[in-house]
Amino acid sequence: DFWHTIDYGYNGTVEIYETDLRKLLERTKKALPQVKLIIGEPFAVAGGSAIDERWEAFAGYRPAAKKIAADFGAVFLPYQSIFDEALKLAPWEYWTPDGVHASMAGSYLMAQAWLEGWKRI
Repeated sequence: DFWHTIDYGYNGTVEIYETDLRKLLERTKKALPQVKLIIGEPFAVAGGSAIDERWEAFAGYRPAAKKIAADFGAVFLPYQSIFDEALKLAPWEYWTPDGVHASMAGSYLMAQAWLEGWKRI
């Protein structure tokens, strides 16, 4: 959880995220060989009260998730661009209370993307 690297002393990195997610997906595919995967892009909504200059390093998690999705044949949900586009329609407070957690409206956007992703499986 990237947020914990800022305020709670967690020493996670993009490399740890990528390694751990790959291990999880490998175990999952081994246990459930026919499983289909959907991977949601990590996102942070600009303007959110939790988002500041310390979040610059977070950007590296997005391409890592996209690469893992490609490597595992998973559907990739581009949540960052979905929220970036949504900001053209309403301010950040509408989509998220803090820039990290989705509001009901933000959750709706994510659910719609997930349903569209499901159609591609």
